[in-house]
Amino acid sequence: MKASGALLVFLLVSILWIGLSQSQRKSDFSDYYRASQRMRQGHSLYKFDLARELSNTPIHNLMDWDTWQKVEELKKETGTYIYPPFFAFLLIPLTYLDYEDSAAIHSVFQWFCLVGAIFLLERSSFVIRENEVKHRLPLILSLIFSYKYLENHAQNNQVGFFLLFLIACIYCLKNDWIKGVCLGIAVIVKLSPILFLFWLFYERNYKAFVSFGITSILCLALPFVMDSSYALSSFQEWYVHVFQEALSNPAVRAWKNNQSLGATLSKLFFNFADPQNQFIYHLPLVSLELTSIKYIQGLFTIVFGVPLLYLGFQKNKSSEIFAMLCIVSCLWNGISWIHSFVVFLIPILYFWSRFSEFGNLRFLTIAILLLPLLFHRSILGTNTEGFLMMISFLFWTGIAFYIILLKRAYDIRD
Repeated sequence: MKASGALLVFLLVSILWIGLSQSQRKSDFSDYYRASQRMRQGHSLYKFDLARELSNTPIHNLMDWDTWQKVEELKKETGTYIYPPFFAFLLIPLTYLDYEDSAAIHSVFQWFCLVGAIFLLERSSFVIRENEVKHRLPLILSLIFSYKYLENHAQNNQVGFFLLFLIACIYCLKNDWIKGVCLGIAVIVKLSPILFLFWLFYERNYKAFVSFGITSILCLALPFVMDSSYALSSFQEWYVHVFQEALSNPAVRAWKNNQSLGATLSKLFFNFADPQNQFIYHLPLVSLELTSIKYIQGLFTIVFGVPLLYLGFQKNKSSEIFAMLCIVSCLWNGISWIHSFVVFLIPILYFWSRFSEFGNLRFLTIAILLLPLLFHRSILGTNTEGFLMMISFLFWTGIAFYIILLKRAYDIRD
């Protein structure tokens, strides 16, 4: 028991140390920080105004020095913040501090969210304990097998631990009203958790639906307290340029490290989705029209979504559905970098806490979960790892894990 506790503390402290040690360098938090600064100053939150200005620049002015400076600014800042205005509004107090101090505070807050999520999950019905002596082992193994994602999140000072905590609250808390509040906040920060409405429907938590709706409206309205006209224009800009144009287009931001379904199909089948890396790794395999890629994306959604939807009409599948929704919310998200996979901690914990129940699938599952740890540049080299990221090996291993959980869910008797 003492050894397991020491190992658990070591794993968590190492994640905290990684986050704090990186707080002085540029990270995803710097995108949040600059967006909140722009909101406080009343400037364009997403800087698409700069993109529009450059798109209207005459060709003979493209070699102008001022134009090139704008291009560099565009590369660094436009499209880096893609969340709704609500999240930038929440972080405004941090913009009164130096960047390094703000980054450190955000990193510590995210770490406490991770600890809180672990605390809730480990003590809930989600974790099945065969006996009290071994009850920490599934949690420790889950942290180890998720460590690639957790470490990457800490390095990038992302918002995923906060979302992980809110998702854990949805499953673990007993109060239906609070469940809806947590989901409402999570969805307004990032759209992908909206899939957990399906789980609330399965659980018949209709009170949670009401509090979800009220919370979502309140969160959307909060930036209007500061400046209603500015908040309205920011929300319209997000809705048009991010939600309608970017997130609905699988080729947008289909860069090497984006492991989502849309990005995977675009990298493999669409020219210039990632022109630099496609050239290096001799992709796409076949050049298709964007419409064809959307059809393939829809086919994936039907093939993998219908069996999950059917489970919603079966009894005693609550934990299984919740675990699979964590995978789907990541893989079907428009943009899923490595750190987005921190939500996999939940289905991985589901597996390890029921290890003996997986029968012949146990060792296959372990092998699938091990691959992201083994496919590291320190083992394979930068070029090989880059190729694997380019073909989205995290997406494919995630799909394999999803299929295993789906099979087990259908094998369980009601």
